[in-house]
Amino acid sequence: MRVTVSYHRSARGMLRQWLSAIAAREPGGELMARVAIEVIRERFVETGGDPPEAVNDETRGRAFRWWEYTEGFWVGYVVRTRGFGPFRSRRVIVVEVEERPPAPNP
Repeated sequence: MRVTVSYHRSARGMLRQWLSAIAAREPGGELMARVAIEVIRERFVETGGDPPEAVNDETRGRAFRWWEYTEGFWVGYVVRTRGFGPFRSRRVIVVEVEERPPAPNP
């Protein structure tokens, strides 16, 4: 199954801040930031678009999930599946990135 990963515009600002912080930490940080993005993509691809350690966010509907990429850095995403059999593909859309997932609303 083919898996693609895209970043919704709502996630790009926080993602840029996080990557800038990685890049500014030390020499070669810019390369580390690029590697971090590639590792996120690879993890989604190797798990078929849904890491098993991800958790549902019931407040947003059953399709929205949170995955803790590293300690204190969470990726909020949805998965869209198309096709069937050998023609099936999945698109992971990263919608939010947070230091921790928002607490459920009471």
